[in-house]
Amino acid sequence: MMNRVYGVKWRYVVVIALACVLAGLRAPAASAHIVHPGNAFSDIGLSAYKDEIVYASRLGLIAGEESGDVFRPGEPLRRADLAHWAAAFNGLAEADDAEAAGQAALTGGLVDTLEGNATYSDINRAVFRGRLTLENGGAYPADREATREQYAAFVVAFASTQVDGKRLEERAGLAAGPAGIVKTESDPDAAFGYKLTIGGRTWTLSPHPRIVHAPGDPALWDGLQLAASWISDEGEGAELELLDFRGGSNDAIGAVSDAAGTASSASADDASSAHAHHHEGPSEQPQSDNASALRWTIALAAGLAAAGAVFAIRSLRKRK
Repeated sequence: MMNRVYGVKWRYVVVIALACVLAGLRAPAASAHIVHPGNAFSDIGLSAYKDEIVYASRLGLIAGEESGDVFRPGEPLRRADLAHWAAAFNGLAEADDAEAAGQAALTGGLVDTLEGNATYSDINRAVFRGRLTLENGGAYPADREATREQYAAFVVAFASTQVDGKRLEERAGLAAGPAGIVKTESDPDAAFGYKLTIGGRTWTLSPHPRIVHAPGDPALWDGLQLAASWISDEGEGAELELLDFRGGSNDAIGAVSDAAGTASSASADDASSAHAHHHEGPSEQPQSDNASALRWTIALAAGLAAAGAVFAIRSLRKRK
């Protein structure tokens, strides 16, 4: 009878211990992380426009799509999705309510229908309010339907187009940041464990910075040419939100990023579990991708050790 009672109690202990481990494993998913083509979406590793997809997602031009989810880059862009994204970007509706956003886009004149697939002319109207002149014989024929990845490439290609006196990044609430050679120094007190110096000034990364054409490890940015960047505001507390390393001098490191993205895509295709969701929001302990993985490993090892100890103690009690 006594062993039975102890057995029941130890079962509860095991359940509680495992629950604690799972809670510990869930914590890093909510921590800050660097978003780059290798982890932004699980299926863009082979896309020729993965950099543009990451870029557009930071500007809020791909609404309601969680980092880590599938993006379906090669599928046609539906007008309903274009309406959702454009309405959210223009502040006409919340990003998480696709139906309301679609209706807001119709009412606001961003689209004239939610049916069918979107053309470049539709994108021009929804995002740039028709400012672009598209010729049917040009690179972006007005009447040609676009895929989801082509949409990203198109809006980024014309990001400098002025609407209400602002280019695309400024309409997204960002301000122009530094450019030039990046100097990276290890600093445990800095965001993601590294201090970045660009143009003689030290900069801080935001909790969820987007990195274009470079890996997610800041240590690999040292000596790279930062073509352009965009920051949260122009004050002293400005943080780097979007770092664009596209440029001829960075081709080698870009190839490393491409390889990482391909590996990430292949791994995601083989996975049978649901894709991990990474939500926006402040974090008390920003972690790099490597630090996050280390925390997962330590938590798992600790949990297994605790479970082993519980079963060992229970076995000893039974022998007595």
